Amino acid sequence: ERLRTLCVAHSAGLPSEPVPVKGVEVVEYKWRSLEAEGAPQRAAIPLPGGGGANGGSSGSSVGEEERERVRSVLSEWDDTAAYLPLANKVGSRISSYRHASPAGATLV
Repeated sequence: ERLRTLCVAHSAGLPSEPVPVKGVEVVEYKWRSLEAEGAPQRAAIPLPGGGGANGGSSGSSVGEEERERVRSVLSEWDDTAAYLPLANKVGSRISSYRHASPAGATLV
């Protein structure tokens, strides 16, 4: 509950409009959590002519389906009494972010 309270408090100051994106990075990692020894390898990819503030993407191409997907994921912890037992149970996701996760790459 403390984590949720902190997240709600700190997210209150975030803009409600899409955040301008100027570029993305490809990150190659040893573990998905990016906690493994050594820095992950990164490659920056600037986004051309986005039209948003400071040349970033305006976010206008984000469709309702994507917005609903984000709302769905975030709403999973609206009921912490139901969510936490699932997140904390044996075999939950933590190993997929650490020792059991394969090396790979992601776009951030």
